[in-house]
Amino acid sequence: NDWCDLEGTDGCVTKCSVLYTTSEKCRADEDCMWDTVQGGCTRGCASIQKLSDASVTATMSRLCTAQAMCTFNSSAPASRQCLPRCQYRYTSASSCSADAACAWDPIAETCSADCKQQLDQSSCLAITMCMFSSDTGKCVQQCQYRYQASSSCEGDPDCDWNPSTNKCSQSCGRYTGQSACDADRMCMWSGATGTCIVQCAILYTARADCALDANCLWSPADASCNRDCSLLTLKSDCAASTLCIWHANNTCGRRCQYIYTTSTACTSDPKCGWDLSAGICKDSCSLYPSSITCSAISM
Repeated sequence: NDWCDLEGTDGCVTKCSVLYTTSEKCRADEDCMWDTVQGGCTRGCASIQKLSDASVTATMSRLCTAQAMCTFNSSAPASRQCLPRCQYRYTSASSCSADAACAWDPIAETCSADCKQQLDQSSCLAITMCMFSSDTGKCVQQCQYRYQASSSCEGDPDCDWNPSTNKCSQSCGRYTGQSACDADRMCMWSGATGTCIVQCAILYTARADCALDANCLWSPADASCNRDCSLLTLKSDCAASTLCIWHANNTCGRRCQYIYTTSTACTSDPKCGWDLSAGICKDSCSLYPSSITCSAISM
């Protein structure tokens, strides 16, 4: 019921949530803990094994994992099968690192579950510090935690060195979905190949190098290498780029001045026109259906 717990030795005892309403009094009782997730006093992870129902391992596991702050280890002795998760168990790097089941996160400055202890991909990816290696089929620390030098970082097929941040990051090619790819600021999604690739701005800082990559386009306005217009699948993204224009067939393409450099090549394309005064190729007026967009074109 809401008031009592049945323990195997002491019989019916009052629940921690009923006994205490403040964190100080709650933490003073060895059988209780303050739940920082729910904001109340609850039975401590280690004392769950005292419950009469916990004599069966499967039930013990269910009771333990029902507590957001607890984790269950079936291979440990009964008294240590249910323990607080690493982030609630330790507050210092030294105490955290001394426990083989835990690892210190120097970026978040918190204790986390050790990646090597995670036996499946879902539990691995649930931990901020971890990534699942497709090569080894094992859970390992993310690249930024494993390597601090570019040479060691680049030597790992799961990792790439980011020269913009001078940090090691997960290789873009390891992302198999667009959402995960786009969430990594080092990467961009190629709709043409259905793969995740490194951002052009990170790969190239020189115009000549940028021009050699079909996925990239040089912007003379800010002297930067950008993703090619063909990779932009959303009209809003296409419109936000001064290098691109949205076509009637719902594709994004380069503006004429970034395709052609001669009047002959420019005028052979019905979507383009040569601006004699500026000496550059521009988008054809027919591409601008509204009076506002049309009047903004100097041609």
